[in-house]
Amino acid sequence: MRNCLVVCATKQRSACEVAAHIANELRLRDVAVDLECSSDISDIGDYDAVIIGARLCHGRWKRSTKRFLRQHREKLLARDVALFIPAPCAAGEKAYNRSWKRLIRMMRRIEWLNPVRIELFSDRELPGEISCCPQGEQSKIAQWCRSLTVSMGMSDRQTPNQPGIT
Repeated sequence: MRNCLVVCATKQRSACEVAAHIANELRLRDVAVDLECSSDISDIGDYDAVIIGARLCHGRWKRSTKRFLRQHREKLLARDVALFIPAPCAAGEKAYNRSWKRLIRMMRRIEWLNPVRIELFSDRELPGEISCCPQGEQSKIAQWCRSLTVSMGMSDRQTPNQPGIT
């Protein structure tokens, strides 16, 4: 089993809820997970993998995200990293595509970061609603976490479809 840190690089409630769902999904897959706010992290030295949740605001990283990436750059380079962005995707396909374009543009600015996986998750059912992690996104998060455990080699648990299980 690997040690994984899920970082919420923003204090927005919606991003933190998505991060909490990701942490819970990984725990269900026997991954040792810590969930932390980026401002509370002084060192990522004990973790094998880091999953960063960072919001884009008007097509830019928030200061807290930039600070976290800058402070931990060297150690992030030596680890598996995944990135998720809470975005207003439920507002429609146009908003979803715009969010992806902004994300791609921002990733070009930090060429040194090469995430294993990147995903956008809707942070609201509909604009202005209270629900921060819609029911439909929870299944998308579960699927993303399954792919992460495989691509990052985070779980030792074998499933019945794996060789060696009778």
